[in-house]
Amino acid sequence: MHYLVWLLLLVAIILLWLFPPSPAVAIPIVLVVLLVCVLVTRAVLRARRKSPKTGTEGLIGTTTRIISIKELDYKVEYTVKIEGETWKANSSDKLKIGDMVTVTSVKGLLLQVQRVDGSQE
Repeated sequence: MHYLVWLLLLVAIILLWLFPPSPAVAIPIVLVVLLVCVLVTRAVLRARRKSPKTGTEGLIGTTTRIISIKELDYKVEYTVKIEGETWKANSSDKLKIGDMVTVTSVKGLLLQVQRVDGSQE
């Protein structure tokens, strides 16, 4: 992608060489195109360096609220909403609706959560 931007700079230089305007026009044009090339290249390289925040790795460490509780015979199942998606969750803490929790791990489609310090008790 950023190679195309540098190609644009090359094309601009070639056009200015083939059809030379006055230096008062050519120099600002080259400087503006060069600035755009540098900014786009910098943004592309910065985006490529970042690690992806998708999948289960992106869920770990996310803070959310308990939106519902379902009490089963042998366990309690909590429901949380993260980025518009509803997830089932388990916790070793006794939680209530509205408690803030942090995702500590993911096992399949089940999140393991832990109460955030300072949350409702």
